[in-house]
Amino acid sequence: MMHEITSTYRGSRSTFDVETYDHEHESLFPTKRIRKIVWSIYYKYFKQGDSLLELNCGTGADALELASNGIYVTATDASVEMMSVVRKKVTATALHQFVFPLHLPLSRLRTLYGRQYDGVISSFGGLNCTNQLHQVAHDLAMLVKPGGIIVLSILSKFSFWETISFLLRGEWNRAFRRRLPDGVLTKMKGELVWAHYYSPAQIRTTFAPHFDCVEHRGINIFSLPPTSIKIYRLLGRMNRLLEYLDDHLPPGSGLHSFGNHFTIVLRRKGVA
Repeated sequence: MMHEITSTYRGSRSTFDVETYDHEHESLFPTKRIRKIVWSIYYKYFKQGDSLLELNCGTGADALELASNGIYVTATDASVEMMSVVRKKVTATALHQFVFPLHLPLSRLRTLYGRQYDGVISSFGGLNCTNQLHQVAHDLAMLVKPGGIIVLSILSKFSFWETISFLLRGEWNRAFRRRLPDGVLTKMKGELVWAHYYSPAQIRTTFAPHFDCVEHRGINIFSLPPTSIKIYRLLGRMNRLLEYLDDHLPPGSGLHSFGNHFTIVLRRKGVA
């Protein structure tokens, strides 16, 4: 039986303190590096004055970055606690004219029907929180203008560092868990949740009725993801070499499908 995540790790303050998590996670160098990569992709396609919808915005890092450059963002998340942090940040930065926090799970995107956005963003595995990709694709087709762009950063079906980590610990049954068809029961900040992992091909196929694929690139193919911070610190300067390999991988390389994440850019079909 398939399961849909309701962003459980975001949904309960008893599980962990959202603001502490936000500070610790966003202060990590691997996190900052990924943010810069994803932001560079955003600015390739979005400009000042555009209106975007963000799915599973977390504590609002992407929304605030875009807002600081004159881009309007309706920032949604399934977690009341995450939304509370976003609202505090918006107030502190005086960006309330650009960021519109909205408590909204992926399963309720249809409540936005009638609105039209220039684009959609979702980073750090926001769409891994659902197994209803076809419905999400349909909903986004209703919400994005013809010619509009969606940029999705998704946890892939294979992560080199995660696989190696489990193999070295002798946890063979977990080494390839991302490939399980019914998702993975995994622990996120003390909560057991169901996570679903996707390949770029799956995303392209699912969104194909309404969107064309423009590009995709892997993230943390050779370099370590934020979840491997202990190994990252042990490697020291070796991390620069791994990051260099990531940054200089040819665009057409098949290895882009094997990063811990991948970012895929899709364009809404139709004449703008």
